[in-house]
Amino acid sequence: MKQIKKYLKDKTAKERQRNRRKKLKDADMSIMYVRGKGGYFDERVRVALGIQLIAEEGRVSEDIMDQIVEASINSIPPDNQIDRLFLQKIISIYLSAKNESEVNKSKNTDIFDRDLNPVLEIATSEELDVLVEYQQKKFSESLTASKPYKMYAPDHNKYADLIASELRDFGGNTLLNVYRGEGPPWYEVTCDVAKKVKAPIKKGQPIEAIENSILSTILEEAWEKMSKDERKQLLDSLDIPHKAASVGAAAGLFQTIFKAGGYNSYELAIMVASQFATKVLGRELSFAANVALTRWASILTGPLAMAITSIWTIADLAGPSYQVTIPSVIHVSLLRKKYSSIYCMNCEATLVDSSFKFCPECGCEL
Repeated sequence: MKQIKKYLKDKTAKERQRNRRKKLKDADMSIMYVRGKGGYFDERVRVALGIQLIAEEGRVSEDIMDQIVEASINSIPPDNQIDRLFLQKIISIYLSAKNESEVNKSKNTDIFDRDLNPVLEIATSEELDVLVEYQQKKFSESLTASKPYKMYAPDHNKYADLIASELRDFGGNTLLNVYRGEGPPWYEVTCDVAKKVKAPIKKGQPIEAIENSILSTILEEAWEKMSKDERKQLLDSLDIPHKAASVGAAAGLFQTIFKAGGYNSYELAIMVASQFATKVLGRELSFAANVALTRWASILTGPLAMAITSIWTIADLAGPSYQVTIPSVIHVSLLRKKYSSIYCMNCEATLVDSSFKFCPECGCEL
């Protein structure tokens, strides 16, 4: 009887929690509700479909089309550069599609994750290739059996949403995945990886901060394996005075670098991601070949490889899914850093720190 009462009490509590969440979601989405079935009496829906119709008929010049895309993006200003690029892609597809069927073909699944899909869906096929190979290391993967993969591989960008969905599946319990119809949120998967590598995180931190903590923890372990001369060389290459960071400790050093952003943080992320690819796939990241990694290669490669071997031992003990999620979280963090960057239209410089107002290379306003 006590168990039944407890079950009913818990069920009631869960129902109350569910109702609260639904109420909050409804309030959050209220501005998006449309009038009439299918938006029949809604002016916003009609204007959007009208613009799409004109675009389909080729009655809009390329310049006007670009203005419509930009205005559509800015109608609800995106929070970051990645969201902007993702919106630019899907709005352009919507306007250039000949019909609704063609729009639907650009999606392979309705499963969507706020922290993962935008990153993967704007990445190149070459950048996604590593994630696909990580998934193929697990016998239970289903991506390669999917129709889009068979039709378009190795053009992975055409089914980036499927790659995202399957990555999340690897981060969750199989039965729970079936129950909820998808894997856990990517934020939860990232937090789980942080705990496995013993990276310090706080509740409610943005996903970028959690990714930075993971990268910093790995680099700090590599730092502990460096010789005194290697540590000094690394500090010199980063233009950090030796007094600013104790040669005997790295606590806070890499967190500070990642928090500050800039090209140093991007290159360090490439080093970590590339070493993981070497460990798991037996090769470095091909798309990172042109990045100036050589100035740190001799310093970081050995100690970093040892640190990653240590983490890989944890993954082996924790279970096969972590052999996919740990390197994948690292790789996604690298892609997030890359696509959070901005570009100078004047000198075409890539600026990883999106807070710049003026280009540090040519001085032009961004």
